[in-house]
Amino acid sequence: MPQTATGVDVDALDQLDAALRDVGAIDGHDSVQHYFVDRPLIGSQSFDRNISLFVESGHVVGLQLRQLGLTDIPDAIWRFEKLRTLNLAENQIQIVNDELGQLFNLTALDLGHNQITALPESIGQLRSLREYLYLHNNRLIMLPGSIGQLSKLHYLNISNNQLVFLPEAIAYLVELCDLLVESNQLEDLPASLGALSHLSTLSLRNNRLANLPNLSGLTNLQHLDLRGNQFEQLPPWVAALPYLSKLDLRWNRLSKIPPGLDDVRVLM
Repeated sequence: MPQTATGVDVDALDQLDAALRDVGAIDGHDSVQHYFVDRPLIGSQSFDRNISLFVESGHVVGLQLRQLGLTDIPDAIWRFEKLRTLNLAENQIQIVNDELGQLFNLTALDLGHNQITALPESIGQLRSLREYLYLHNNRLIMLPGSIGQLSKLHYLNISNNQLVFLPEAIAYLVELCDLLVESNQLEDLPASLGALSHLSTLSLRNNRLANLPNLSGLTNLQHLDLRGNQFEQLPPWVAALPYLSKLDLRWNRLSKIPPGLDDVRVLM
């Protein structure tokens, strides 16, 4: 396998070049491979504002390919097995292949602002995913149950999709601190959501919710956003959340602020 002096896979970069030329992201005279091979591959290197790599100890550990019109994830990416950060946001990606699970060193993944309709079960193999998973502004109608295997994940944004339910397995995201599920089609929530005791922000705005299950286990919740739903009343446990500091109830059917929220900033 041809490599640079620092050990980076030139074949993978050459394969990436071909994929980028196919969508017109670079022209025939440009080459990401030549650009990076001709430079000392240490630290962050930007080919342009939408294409950049981060190299550490001869391995590509960070890759950004955003706003390039990609409709598929280039196969070359699966060869960068040391990747920790992958940003493919603001493309036109529709399908995420099972090979995603090969990138088991990923700690941060951005697939936001694409046209993805489904995720492979192999996403559950990304057990190092810790910093964030951005899936917002896609066309997802459901999440695979395997997402519950991402037990180290801190931040999950699945807003602006077409989700009608959340899997019970979401309860296994035990380190989750921020969960954004805005602008979907949720009518109910799984009671298992109450197991996320580390959650500090839960945003459910712009769904179709009229009731909440008992989520009193969210003992670290500080910000609860229920704006743009169909609530006529709230369950008593909401007022009993010990650290709740902000509650957004705008654009619901409540006529007054529920009792017991004197120390909470309530938006009505």
